[in-house]
Amino acid sequence: MGRTPGGESRLLDSIVLSAIRRPTVVLLLWALACGLAGWSALDLRVDTTMGSALNRTDDSWRRYQRSLDLHGGDEFVSVALERGATPFARPQLEAILDLTDQFESLEFIRRVDSLSTVALIRSDRDGAVNVGPGLTRETLESSDSIQTLLDQVRRDRIVPGSLVSWDERVLALNLVFGADVDGDREAAVSAIRRILASYPGAAISGVPVVRADAGARTRREIAIFVPATVVLVAAVVLIIFRRLYAAVVPLAIGGVSSLVCVGVMALAGVTLSFSTSVLPSVILALGCAYTMHFLSASEGCHGEEELSRSLAPVIRPVMLSGVTTALGFLAMSVSRIGLIRDLATYGALGALLVSLSALTLAPALLALSPGRRDSRPDLSALVARRWAPPLAEFVRGSRKVITVGWVAALVISGVGLSRLAVSSDVIMWFPEDGPLRLSYEAIRSRLSGITPLNVLIEADDGSSVATPEMLIQIDSLTAALQNHEHVGKAISVSDALRLMHRELGESTEGALPDTQALVDQYLLLLDGVEQMDDVIGSDRLSANILIRADNNSSADIMALASWVEDWWSANGAEGYSAHVTGIMYEFGRAQDEIAYGGIVGLMLAVLTIGVLLLLFFGNLRVASVALVANIAPISVLFGLVGWLGVPLDAATVCVASLSLGIAVDDTIHVVSGFQDGRRRGLDRSAAVEASLRRVLPALLFTTITIGAGFGVLALSDFSLIRNLGLMMAGAAGICLAADAVLLPALLGDDSPSSGNPASTLK
Repeated sequence: MGRTPGGESRLLDSIVLSAIRRPTVVLLLWALACGLAGWSALDLRVDTTMGSALNRTDDSWRRYQRSLDLHGGDEFVSVALERGATPFARPQLEAILDLTDQFESLEFIRRVDSLSTVALIRSDRDGAVNVGPGLTRETLESSDSIQTLLDQVRRDRIVPGSLVSWDERVLALNLVFGADVDGDREAAVSAIRRILASYPGAAISGVPVVRADAGARTRREIAIFVPATVVLVAAVVLIIFRRLYAAVVPLAIGGVSSLVCVGVMALAGVTLSFSTSVLPSVILALGCAYTMHFLSASEGCHGEEELSRSLAPVIRPVMLSGVTTALGFLAMSVSRIGLIRDLATYGALGALLVSLSALTLAPALLALSPGRRDSRPDLSALVARRWAPPLAEFVRGSRKVITVGWVAALVISGVGLSRLAVSSDVIMWFPEDGPLRLSYEAIRSRLSGITPLNVLIEADDGSSVATPEMLIQIDSLTAALQNHEHVGKAISVSDALRLMHRELGESTEGALPDTQALVDQYLLLLDGVEQMDDVIGSDRLSANILIRADNNSSADIMALASWVEDWWSANGAEGYSAHVTGIMYEFGRAQDEIAYGGIVGLMLAVLTIGVLLLLFFGNLRVASVALVANIAPISVLFGLVGWLGVPLDAATVCVASLSLGIAVDDTIHVVSGFQDGRRRGLDRSAAVEASLRRVLPALLFTTITIGAGFGVLALSDFSLIRNLGLMMAGAAGICLAADAVLLPALLGDDSPSSGNPASTLK
């Protein structure tokens, strides 16, 4: 037997009735809240850089910080000049000298690596070993000097593929950033681009460029698409209800809820980040969803009492929708990424604010609404009268077909779900024919990849890594990495020592120093070379292998890290450890943490919402049916994503929890309408039809507005935004199909236990 609404229902009815009778008071209270929130929001800090997505809480992050302390920052910008007509063309060499001087004058640049700064280990004519740069102004004075430089580069193990392309016609510079540039990265990249404006054809790429452009583009997309979403949603609501006032109500609900939520964030010192920047759009969507039920129910009402009676059936479902959506957000707080926890916390707050404003501000605005002046029937009545009965009849006669169809869809989706992969490649977010992608591909193909990773090698007991035996281990891992399919170039201290050993005439090509005395002598000779700090600590207690990987895929980066650890476990020296670290490893790890945390959060949300539905509906069968109607559309959506080969990343994985909120909202209204019909003594089929008559207009209009609102994001050429919009619009459509077809079919299924038509839920 179903549970009869108790005291909480009377309390909610009283709140709504008070809002209807005293709308001015409600408006003043919300205006006061908005004023305070707006004042607080003036102090809101905005940081849409990707650095806000890093997991700074565990040993991997601390190891990365240790690597920075020992060997310096690993973020660099690669600048490649236009392809020369011949190897080492004089204009290119002049440009390298000039650009090196200009870039070294920038305060945020820690070091410029170029042919005019990087040591070329070579023997001079008198037999002395020279560890100075090979390119100077004097080099340009004769063709013989240029040819000598070219010969020296060809004998080097480090410069080819890093500063000189393999065909020797593209020269490059690597601008190594300082550790404290994070907050001014966009300004830094802009300064570099201003210098390069005088060098047509120069390509620029690297982690700082991608991070700066991603942050700037995210803010630009928000500035464009949030207002566009507001305008489009208002237009759709205006078309549906044919009243300007009707368009004001959902925008007011979403607007005040967003403002208050942002104000609380500012008051708490929380930054509007890469993730929380989507909250205004999400809260607006929830505002439309919740308010649409009030708008549909209030059509044709006159007077306070009639309005109060018409709104009564949707009050408790709207309240429960807010609570369940908040729980869906909070489930994401299991993530160890602070930015996702912020999204979970303030997304939950936003959902509750939308529910509260829908229960107070919406009735107040509707009470002040001017009456309809035309005699044409409204769309809500048309949908309820003309579409609901045929739909109910279709469901009644096709329950088995519907059930089998959804089961088949879920089976097919299951295969798609098995094909889902957690991966993120920020480069792929940008337009394929855009300047960032084109520069990235040009540098990667001509040089040796620009994705920086490091392998930090240390002894467990603090022993030296600068021994002949350890150098062999380091060199073997470096060689293995160089042959790895995802590595463009790997450099270690062994490369410099091998060159020194050769130039001093102590060995044939390729040998390493085999005595401790030689190792110590060579390291002493190289002590003044700044780049040596990148590969070996000044105290000789740590070594660092520099990797330039060929792609940014988080899945490939994490696989490479596992490969290194496995290799070292099988081949490395006992008592020493080798761990992959670096800024791109941290990004890859954070992306995986966000994705897997989102999956775990979704499972927790489903479990929690299932319990809440059971408590609300008071019957295990109906709660189970309602939960199935929520899980099915999400499974179908992500199964389709799997079939299409779209990887799960920080954006797409959040769609599950967001779409769960939409699905739960629609489900609660359908089941509540069905329960009301059963309480009135209707049989199951009649109760389903009565429910569809009442809620189908709101379900349809909610889907249209949410689909349109998020669908506009599909116009973005930034795939992060585009995929989010497309998936949310698709989620809205699939949720409508589940709640308007599958759920009624399951609710209307006659069973031996359903003989008593007065039973609410059997």
